[in-house]
Amino acid sequence: MKILGVDTSTMTGSAAIVEDNHVLAELTLNINETHESRLLRTIDTVFQYAGLTPRDIDLFAVGVGPGSFTGLRIGVATLKALAQASGKPLVGVSSLAAAALRYTNAGAYLCPLIDARKKEVFTALFRYQALELIRCLPDQVVSPESFLAEVKSFVVTGPVLFWGSGCGLYAQMIKDKFDSSASILPLAEPSARTVARLGLEKWLRLEEDELFVLQPNYLRKSEAELKWATLKKK
Repeated sequence: MKILGVDTSTMTGSAAIVEDNHVLAELTLNINETHESRLLRTIDTVFQYAGLTPRDIDLFAVGVGPGSFTGLRIGVATLKALAQASGKPLVGVSSLAAAALRYTNAGAYLCPLIDARKKEVFTALFRYQALELIRCLPDQVVSPESFLAEVKSFVVTGPVLFWGSGCGLYAQMIKDKFDSSASILPLAEPSARTVARLGLEKWLRLEEDELFVLQPNYLRKSEAELKWATLKKK
């Protein structure tokens, strides 16, 4: 089964074609260019490397966030268009789960911390056991102080692995809260190959998303929506 996976939740965009857990082609870009201008080129390049066309794809999978508002809109809209044109199914998966799946440390708790600005982070808590990614805490946008306290109360034993753009901002807070039980890992963005893997698992559970219902998981309102709500109150 051939799957096209795409994630645009951060500045690092990624597209991959996976077949039976084998990566046929993957391209990740972290350049000073918007997803709007580069995503279709990235996807086209991946198809060229794999020697395939969109008609060869059996399933489309996209990271729905949380993350960049603009990036998520572009990624979801693009995969919707490809799925509609080809008549193939589309599934959306958590970008945080896709990032966590890059670390398969057995027994360790996995905690991506993505800077969400406004002194908040996009985050969740996972654990990798028996070759399966287990969700422990939901995707959320929250202050790092309150989330770290929640993780501390949840984790009884075992190391906690932190990574993401939020770690650079709150590294000392993590060290103060967890001492030696926490490790801050090199930055790892969501990858298209793990989006594809999670997408296949979701599709095999018969959890295909409705094409015109699937939306990005922003977790909070955009600045435009907040301003509009304020104007309506006046």
